[in-house]
Amino acid sequence: MTPPRTMLHGLPVLVGIGLVFAMAIAGCGSGQAPAAPKEKDATPPADSIGEALFLDTRFGQFFAANSTGVNTPLASGDPVIAEVQTTNGPLPGPFAGQAINCRSCHFVTEFEGVSGAGNRTYADFTTRSSIPRPMPNGFDHAPRNAMQIVGSFTSRSGPMFLHFDGEFATGEDLVIGTLTGPEFGWFPSQYNEAVAHIAQVIRQDDGSSQLAADRLNGLSYAALFKGTDPRIPSDLLLPPSQRIDVSTATDAEVVNEVSLCITTYMQDLLFQRDAYKRYIGSPYDNFLRVNHLPVAPLAGQSKAAYNQELYNQVLALENPIYITLADGAFKYHAQRFQFGALELQGLKIFLASAAAGATNGHAGNCAACHQAPDFSDFVLHNNGVSQEEYDAANGDGAFMNLFVPTNAQRLANFDAYLRLRPTTRTPLNPCVMRRKRGIRNSRILDCEMSI
Repeated sequence: MTPPRTMLHGLPVLVGIGLVFAMAIAGCGSGQAPAAPKEKDATPPADSIGEALFLDTRFGQFFAANSTGVNTPLASGDPVIAEVQTTNGPLPGPFAGQAINCRSCHFVTEFEGVSGAGNRTYADFTTRSSIPRPMPNGFDHAPRNAMQIVGSFTSRSGPMFLHFDGEFATGEDLVIGTLTGPEFGWFPSQYNEAVAHIAQVIRQDDGSSQLAADRLNGLSYAALFKGTDPRIPSDLLLPPSQRIDVSTATDAEVVNEVSLCITTYMQDLLFQRDAYKRYIGSPYDNFLRVNHLPVAPLAGQSKAAYNQELYNQVLALENPIYITLADGAFKYHAQRFQFGALELQGLKIFLASAAAGATNGHAGNCAACHQAPDFSDFVLHNNGVSQEEYDAANGDGAFMNLFVPTNAQRLANFDAYLRLRPTTRTPLNPCVMRRKRGIRNSRILDCEMSI
């Protein structure tokens, strides 16, 4: 049996505040101060199966090219995962001797307690993630690091954007695009081959791996997807609407099933909340609660209005109750579990809006984009990074001289522009921007949002 997974907790990392406040609200701790309602949601079967698929090392091109059988370990592993690149130098890879998987870039506790690394929220430690092998055009790195997954699927009022460039609008397309794309070593021309290989792994898996023993009760993917084997425990039994018979399903249908399960797993990677979906895990969350400050927008209240109301109530707070080390501790970090006077000062600056007419020079205006309680507005912003990197590689002013086609021009000749990696749902959807070069590594894999 696979036990229900405990949800992560804390708040998303903030950018640019530079005060202790940011340290007080970030992280994945297990704060217990003071007592708060606990969520006891059962983990969906697709979630548990998706976690195993997320960890499976057999879907990439290296395994396809070097394996002697789906259930036979590789004689030697993919060199690209032998080490994990960090900004402080390489570390031994946790999947060395095997091949690429999702967890090869989206780490969690693999480096807990390791100097220069530590616990992650399903992200990596570098500025540009490596890919298993250079693409035909020579690109051997992604344009950025692997983004955190925890909280990425938080509900929002606007459309869903996934990846730094908003390349994907659904988790399913992200999964398919990744498993069949450069991140897993597949060339763009190998999409059909990648789909066939993934389907083959699912069909031929016999449940004999240690991963299956640890996560899937020793059952094969085929048995779990079909859902009729009496050995399947309740926490792995897919509902009828999600079951398929991989022996009769098409390759695309099998890959869609994989994407459904992995997406369900990713959607359930959340920071700790109560039964009403209010954050409760960080010192900041507990500070709001014990001081009877609003912890989330009311029904029908905009985030902007909520942030202004929170700011007003914080300013009016006369005798704040602070969160101290006696109230709890972080589970995965040495960071102090506290929200005191300095953090409160940082919160006031964070919430203060320059547009509201602040005249004391202490208006951070951070909440204009990093809106509480999620500390994100979930939209893409042109912060100038793409322009700076492009000009550094191609000369000052080169970015502004780029030709950006209209949608009609792009569709009329989409082979002239960078295409989204094809998926079974969105074949050959093109991207607006041409491929760009980066300042530190001119062989960059993908396009970035720049308009």
